[in-house]
Amino acid sequence: MTVAKAISTNRDQTRAILLTLERLRHVLSALLTPGLNRDIDIICTEKLNIRPVTPLIGFSRNEAVTLYPKADPREAWCLSTDVSAARALSITVMLNALSVYEEFMEGASTVMIFYATSLAAVVGPKYQPPSLVYLARRWFDGSSDIRRSARSLFDYAIACISDEDSNEVIEHWQHHCEHFLYPPASMSFKKVPLVPCLQPTTEREAIQAALSLFLCGHIAAEKYSLLSASTLTDISKSIAMYLHDGQSLHRVLAIDLCSRGFHIWQHYIDAMEILRALFTLSTSIGKDSISLYNVAPQARLAVLQIASANTPLFMTTLGLDILTPPTLDHRKAVMQIFAFLVKKTRGLIRYQRPLVLQPNLPKLMEAVVRSLDPNTTTHREAVLDLATEIISYVVK
Repeated sequence: MTVAKAISTNRDQTRAILLTLERLRHVLSALLTPGLNRDIDIICTEKLNIRPVTPLIGFSRNEAVTLYPKADPREAWCLSTDVSAARALSITVMLNALSVYEEFMEGASTVMIFYATSLAAVVGPKYQPPSLVYLARRWFDGSSDIRRSARSLFDYAIACISDEDSNEVIEHWQHHCEHFLYPPASMSFKKVPLVPCLQPTTEREAIQAALSLFLCGHIAAEKYSLLSASTLTDISKSIAMYLHDGQSLHRVLAIDLCSRGFHIWQHYIDAMEILRALFTLSTSIGKDSISLYNVAPQARLAVLQIASANTPLFMTTLGLDILTPPTLDHRKAVMQIFAFLVKKTRGLIRYQRPLVLQPNLPKLMEAVVRSLDPNTTTHREAVLDLATEIISYVVK
């Protein structure tokens, strides 16, 4: 949902903004469960102008809707993990939209944090925490608002689950157990691989394979010490497979996992090739790169993260690829990345990561200058403008 927050002189636009705000409040009044915390209730009523109501909220699945009458607000969070996840996600998405309005930002953020982090203590032992699988499925829905909210809830849920539960999720989603009635009088089990690199080629793009990588990958990024080398290898190979596949629908997942766990995956796959793929994706803006998700900005964020976490590998790869790239297009991509990092270093102080460039600038600048030497490189004219831009930014 997109919410305009600027004050408009257009009467129709102003009316639309106010109507949107009112709708957000109405939806939140139905989703929130007042009575759990007095301070949160005061914020909702006095700062956010959300009035408590008592509608019947239900859960829809498999073409059926179930309504849950409740007398106690805690009961709403004791039904099932899927119901808790659906409600928490809906609340988070609506509060994120409300926080676009500057005057409601602080209050919405406080309420959001409460519903994400404090329910277990408030509700008690019957509390059903949000389902990791439900939140992961919603991440694939496509809406940036839903993906961002699902991800924040998912990250907190991972932080809260025990090591035993983490291993259980990994085991289930790396090798899913299927039931077979054979012979008819008994039940036998067969483990079916779900992680993409273990799947046949025809199944690697299936949502179940991507969901498996999402769950296993993000848990591994946070709790890698719990996992075996073979499991980490399967996850790392799956990330590389999606990242290098130009037709994959799940490249954005691979980029996200590179950003979060490159320090882990680099031990199990060709780290330089992963970096080179990210360099290329960071500068891919052509029509052939248009997809449901715009991968270039996310790839650039991954590059920034890797530059900070593994500076020696990053600088080595950058320098080598400026002077001895596999293709002219790759050289252009690498120099564009260098220009991007130089601009970040100069312009946006809030991006502290690019400051790792500073002690390495002399060697990188030497590589840039050498790329213009007609005696040592080819296609000098093709990179002249980029090299000049980089030199200009550094000199300033």
